[in-house]
Amino acid sequence: MTLGLFFFGFVVGWATFLESSYGTQTAKVIVYNAMWFEGLLVYLALGMVANIIRYRMWVREKIALLMFHLSFIVIIIGAGVTRYAGFEGIMLIRENSQSNIIYSADAFVQIYATDGKMEYKYDKAVLMSDVQSPVLKFLANNKFETAYKKFDNSGEVKISYAGFMANAIDQLQTNVADGSSILEIITPSPMGGMDTNYVLQGTTLNKEGFLLAYDYPETLKNAINIRRNGNSFTIEAPAELNYMLMSDQSSGSIPADSVAGFYQGRLYTFLGQNFVFKAHHPNAKLVKERAPKPDMGMDVLNLDIESGKEKMQVALEGGQGKIPTPTFIELDGIKYRLAYGAKPVETPFYIFLRDFQLERYPGSE
Repeated sequence: MTLGLFFFGFVVGWATFLESSYGTQTAKVIVYNAMWFEGLLVYLALGMVANIIRYRMWVREKIALLMFHLSFIVIIIGAGVTRYAGFEGIMLIRENSQSNIIYSADAFVQIYATDGKMEYKYDKAVLMSDVQSPVLKFLANNKFETAYKKFDNSGEVKISYAGFMANAIDQLQTNVADGSSILEIITPSPMGGMDTNYVLQGTTLNKEGFLLAYDYPETLKNAINIRRNGNSFTIEAPAELNYMLMSDQSSGSIPADSVAGFYQGRLYTFLGQNFVFKAHHPNAKLVKERAPKPDMGMDVLNLDIESGKEKMQVALEGGQGKIPTPTFIELDGIKYRLAYGAKPVETPFYIFLRDFQLERYPGSE
């Protein structure tokens, strides 16, 4: 029992160093959420119960010792209930609006596949770590795999772990031989300042307030659709699009569902959301690199999808507590919607935010 307590203290201290060096996910996957750590807590709880019985702590003279042991047991039971029956998440509500959607604090791998007639759904909470030490990598064990039968029963589709990078940011490489056309779009950051977004040809940019598609194979009805024609671009939006020339402050508008020129140096406004077309990179490539600071970038999970003789690797951006942007692909005649991050959970009730007040006091800045 005494050795168990000393070992518990050592492990918790070690987990603190892991968290400060590699992040919360690493500490959880290696220590806090590991089966051996849960076994250690159960062993300590049983040891406490054994000591209560062995030393007859219910007698009056030992009430203080009894309360200490019982409190420890109650804490472990509460931790177990929270671990297996609890749910943690956030609800985003704008002032004077309501919501019944909670986004999970845990990161989920979310997979939806369909051939137009049948569908397959899969979601699983995962903890990922990109530690490089062989010992820590073995303890983290990121690998997972799922499979389902093809809708025509001609075989099996396998989806498996291929790699992970925490706090990744996009680094743009220009004038490369195997590059693609990439648009550089500037949008306001929720944390203040500006975000730089890179949109590859044939993909979409999903930001709060609007969806932007660049040369997407099909015209998306609820999105801002941008098309390339040589070195010029056109834009079409499902609602009125306002713009202001940043050079002389003159302004104009584009009616809904109308095709117009899309130019650099203009501040566009769509349903209250601002964005700027900063640059076009005709032969460029995006390379994922680890951010210099832990609070920058997004986690990136790579998945291998294998269907018959066809195989594809997909990079999903997201992470714990982050609302992911779905990735849409098509492989072997099956369309996929893939995401890695917070999972939306519908509640049986709505919460209405009537008024939001932020009060500050000394030390809260």
